[in-house]
Amino acid sequence: MILRKPYAFLAKHFKLIHLIMTILVGYLIYRTNAIFSFFNDYLSVTQNVIGQDLTSSLFDVWMFIVPFLCIIASIIIISLMFTKKKPITFYIVNIIVCVAAVVLFVYANDTVTTMELRQVDIRVIRAVRDIVMAIFIAEWIEVILLAVRATGFDIKKFNFNKDLEAIEVEESDREEFEVNLEIDTDKTKRDFRRTLRYAKYIYVENKYLINLIAVIAFVTIGFLVFMNQTVYNKSYGASSYFATTRFTMRIDNTYITAKDYKGATIAPEGMSLVIVNLNMKRKTVKDYKLDLATVALEVGGHKFYHNNAYRDRLIDLGNSYDNQSISREEDVNYLLVYEVPNHLLNSKMSFRVEDSSNLTSSLEPRTIHVAINAYNLDKNEQSYEIKANETINLKDSIWKDSQITITGYEIASSFAHTYNFCVRTNECYSSIEYLRPSINNTYDKTLLKISANMELDPDVQISGVYDFYDLMNLVGTVEYELNGEVKTQTIRLKEVVPNRQPQTNVYYIELLKEVEQADKITLILKVRNKTYRYSLK
Repeated sequence: MILRKPYAFLAKHFKLIHLIMTILVGYLIYRTNAIFSFFNDYLSVTQNVIGQDLTSSLFDVWMFIVPFLCIIASIIIISLMFTKKKPITFYIVNIIVCVAAVVLFVYANDTVTTMELRQVDIRVIRAVRDIVMAIFIAEWIEVILLAVRATGFDIKKFNFNKDLEAIEVEESDREEFEVNLEIDTDKTKRDFRRTLRYAKYIYVENKYLINLIAVIAFVTIGFLVFMNQTVYNKSYGASSYFATTRFTMRIDNTYITAKDYKGATIAPEGMSLVIVNLNMKRKTVKDYKLDLATVALEVGGHKFYHNNAYRDRLIDLGNSYDNQSISREEDVNYLLVYEVPNHLLNSKMSFRVEDSSNLTSSLEPRTIHVAINAYNLDKNEQSYEIKANETINLKDSIWKDSQITITGYEIASSFAHTYNFCVRTNECYSSIEYLRPSINNTYDKTLLKISANMELDPDVQISGVYDFYDLMNLVGTVEYELNGEVKTQTIRLKEVVPNRQPQTNVYYIELLKEVEQADKITLILKVRNKTYRYSLK
């Protein structure tokens, strides 16, 4: 194979190559200036950018391709300057600046994405602004020096004209050379040492060209790996924000269970449910639904997709996604439920999103992987005893910092509820409404009047639960001891509500009549694998 040394071509087009590099670095200056202006303006006026779509206007894929092209061009020029025994420091610095710019763009993109979702520490934003400014100044120095070399303008300090004249094109720079790559495949083992010797001769005779090709190949592979891992196939940790073309998302919690909120087994035999609590907010103007074909749970190399058949059995964990539209104003949480064989539960889990972004204008990843550490709700059962007048703190359960405070209770067959009956604005009369258990039942009943205040953690969503009675009706039972026998009320709890004037944080709940004679009364809240026993009496 006959090849020609490239040095004559490079020397002949020396200025053109530098002109192209000048244009490329000029583009980087333009994009860097836009990022710097954004952070600087944000710090000046402390504007609120939550909910805005900024990443698509500040970042694009060319911000990564252009530095890569500049690095390749610098490596090519370094090979020429090294051959001609000329200084290469400037081009090494140029490579460092380009690499720093790429790293900065990735970090700035992540920072802006986070700013679209929540407040970011002002110190972080100021640090990013200062780093962007430093890169911006370095790019300006680079573009000036590249422009000088592109035009051949004589600056006495740099004396570049003499350097350019010294890069003389010699006959040896364009001479042809033969590369013998023939290998006798029939005698591979016998001629192995001879082949290595020939390879060594070829390398020694053409080491600059081979080294150049190797370096370019290494940089290209490194660039592709970098883009694949940090941009287009990005991995995130749990509870980290990540962005797709249409949504910003975050996985708040992941659970494993085979039971519903009442403790009944609902998963098929040999299977468990892996439940992903996904926080979502739409980025675009138009309302969109989540494409369930693009989101999957990957476990041990197998993919599983959302099954909405359990939406009414997991209401204590949140609302199951059922094709709802996501509006831009909403910051919502939905459950995605996956049926997974039990033998795979100890395998590595990840939440996988396939994004359909436009690669020429957007930096949104094509494939997103989020590492998952699922918590098994069917193991590590614990019971907590709470004495009367103590706060029921649910911090160890799935309901985080939720708590219930019971300030008093009474048990009686009926209660007189006093209220003001107003016939006119300034004319009211004291009235009484008597509250009794319903008469349409098979059992004799009494009423438990209980004053209770429930405070749910802001991050907790329990479908259909708005007050203490809803919570008791969902996961609560009443246990009482009568004549030495411990009993549990198995019939459904029912609330009696005043018709005239409802009371805040006061509830009237029907119980069996025999509870009036009980020696002990305990309210039990069964929150998955945590049981809270409150001693009422």
